[in-house]
Amino acid sequence: MCGVDLRKRKKTALIVKRRAFSCIMKRMEYSIQTVGGDLKFKLVRKRMKHIRIRVTGSRQVVVSAPYRCAVGVITEFVKKSEAFILKQLAAVETARARHYPASYADGDKFTYLGGRAVLRVRPAARASAAFKDGVLTLSVPPGGSAKTQFIRWAAREARAVFAQRLAASAAEFSGADGLFVSAKRMLSRWGSINPSKGRLSLSVHLMRCEMDLIDYVIAHELCHIGCMKHNARFYRALESHWPQRREMDRRLAAYGLVDF
Repeated sequence: MCGVDLRKRKKTALIVKRRAFSCIMKRMEYSIQTVGGDLKFKLVRKRMKHIRIRVTGSRQVVVSAPYRCAVGVITEFVKKSEAFILKQLAAVETARARHYPASYADGDKFTYLGGRAVLRVRPAARASAAFKDGVLTLSVPPGGSAKTQFIRWAAREARAVFAQRLAASAAEFSGADGLFVSAKRMLSRWGSINPSKGRLSLSVHLMRCEMDLIDYVIAHELCHIGCMKHNARFYRALESHWPQRREMDRRLAAYGLVDF
């Protein structure tokens, strides 16, 4: 009996070590020297055949590579892709500068529900935010951050708008009643839904978009209640509500998912 228990403990320890090693291999951060200077990237190991590079809306370079691909091969690939990476980083920064305050200073402009708004920053004893007639006034206490207050304001606005738009659309979709909607700082997708848990999550960055684009993303997610996959059945359901879905997708892509 003791021998059996010992073997079980050894087997369990081996599994734990393998899992720990797997976690280490899956995500690691690297910094390499390129012609343009120091370049940092996150390496993600996956079951795949080729190396892929993407730049996220938070300006992070993510490199996906096969498990058995040597680090030297990966870093060399990244160096050769420097021009592509810099172009993508510039595109993200351009989109961010176009839609969000440049430095979160008084007078900066930003995009709100498809229109242009102005940021006003005022020193105050207590933090507050008020939006009226295209002007967002932030009262920032000593030691406070206008950017932090802007992000919190955007999240509050998003929760209110998303709840209102979901309520307006729910009657058109079976199973949409009782859904809880949340606003998250998502950068990989505009929305997601978990019908079994009754949860709809939308990216707070949708608040840059026109109201009809918000309605479209909500409809897209609600169509997943009947079909979780992006197949012909799903697109037939979506097009029954939004025949112009391709145009809506193009408009969303033009905004881009970029962070504050």
